[in-house]
Amino acid sequence: MVWVHPCGRYRHNTVVFILAKEYNLKNLRTIHRLDRLTSGLLLFGRSPKKARQMEHQIRNRQVQKEYICRVEGEFPE
Repeated sequence: MVWVHPCGRYRHNTVVFILAKEYNLKNLRTIHRLDRLTSGLLLFGRSPKKARQMEHQIRNRQVQKEYICRVEGEFPE
């Protein structure tokens, strides 16, 4: 298990910490987790200002989700 952001005793082995260290990102912020109860998708902002803007848009439902599925084979009739 990898935690998304620092919390309690989990400060270093988090997705935010690992990405920030790997790509030398000083202001990486978690914006949102889409579909967190499934495999989901993590959204990050590289600046606090842009992260706040995206959070606002998501909160106010100004962002639209679109799902695309790739299937191999055929469905039975």
